[in-house]
Order: sequence, then C-alpha cells, then structure tokens
Amino acid sequence: MRFHPFSLAIPIVSTVLVGGCSQSPPPQQPGGVAMAQPVDGQSAAWRVATAQCRHASACRDIGGNRNYASMDACMSKNRGEAQDNLRASNCPHGVDSARLDSCIASIDAESCSGIGSGLNRFMACRTSEICP
Repeated sequence: MRFHPFSLAIPIVSTVLVGGCSQSPPPQQPGGVAMAQPVDGQSAAWRVATAQCRHASACRDIGGNRNYASMDACMSKNRGEAQDNLRASNCPHGVDSARLDSCIASIDAESCSGIGSGLNRFMACRTSEICP
C-alpha cells in the first residue's frame, strides 16, 4: 500500500474548516436582532468630533472670524462636548457601533445651509440614541 501525501491533508483541512464554523453566534437583542459591538466613549467622542470638524471645514466654518479659529479649536471643543455626553455614567454599556456609524453618516450628510440642516444629526447623535 502506497502512502499519498494528500491523505493526511484532507482530514486536517476538514477539521480546520469545521472547527472554524463552531464559533458562537453574535449576542441577540430581544426580537432576534444581532447587537453591534460596543465602542468606548473616548473612541466614540473622537469619531464624532472628527466628523463634526470635517463638516465644519467643508462648510468653511474654520479659520479667521468663523465658528472655530482653527481645526485644533474645533476638535478641542467638539471632542470635549462629545466626551461629556458619552461618559461612562451616560453610556454604562458603551456606545452602539452601528448607531455611532449612523450618527457619523448624518453628520457627513448634513448640508451647510443653516436652519434645520442639523436636525437629522441631532436626532441620530443624541446620547439616548447611540448608548444602548
């Protein structure tokens, strides 16, 4: 009987493939919807502030006598506000990553027109909305 080098490879590959599928499914919320992974408040605050300042820059609200003297001033103000809103006492389970993504998307989609342009962002980025 001849030994073939692939005779050992098939059982090993099969074991790896089957073993890789035995991971437990993501946690479920009531109603069977998978929960997004939580994000810590500091990281979430940084992402929100970055999106807000990117938007401010696109709308020409940074520099000179505008809303923010510099990008650093914009980041400092917005990050501080976001850190205050997303602190652990307000978000004891962290920030929902899918809802945070929705908040960031609403900031990115916000027009520069002024009145009413921030309503969607306000609704999507409320602490009660992004903290489960």
